[in-house]
Amino acid sequence: DYEGAQKLFEKAIAEDPAFVKAHYNRASMAAIQQDLDVMIEEFVWLKGATDPDAERVLAKAKTDADFMGVSLVDDARTVMRLPLVKDTPLDQILLAYGGWWSGVDEGMMQGWLEIQFAPKGKVKGRDHSGESGEWYPWSGTWKVKDKTVTITLGKKNKIAYKLVECADTSGVKGAHCLKREDEGAWVTPGKHSDE
Repeated sequence: DYEGAQKLFEKAIAEDPAFVKAHYNRASMAAIQQDLDVMIEEFVWLKGATDPDAERVLAKAKTDADFMGVSLVDDARTVMRLPLVKDTPLDQILLAYGGWWSGVDEGMMQGWLEIQFAPKGKVKGRDHSGESGEWYPWSGTWKVKDKTVTITLGKKNKIAYKLVECADTSGVKGAHCLKREDEGAWVTPGKHSDE
């Protein structure tokens, strides 16, 4: 209940306006809900705080999975003190937060897609069939050129994904995702939930 948790953090802030962890956790809940305005408001507060804990939690946000869903939105990256998406090498973007990406495959059997990029060009994933409800695992290699990653399965099966702005998939202005070259699938940072 992210919304309920966020209200409790707001209550804690009302009771103790200098409570750094409550401000950070409110930002975290806002990021999970992709509420950039609240997240940015809290980061501005944290940046202005004199408590040494504020600097520690700001540094933590760069790797905290709660911020994964907004990690490819330049407004969020700016307040998190990360370089803009265009200024960040794609391999760094792919490997952040454990390398997990998930999204939708709008192909014939409409299902989900999950990918985990690993160092040294290794990749594994699984495709979900909307028709059968089954997951189909796979593994291969990956290679980056500019803002495109090509996944190779076997010797000849190559699938390219390009990092593009795709607010249409997330609903967040300025969000980026990896779109498959045929535009039939897209993934964003994060692991698929089987729930």
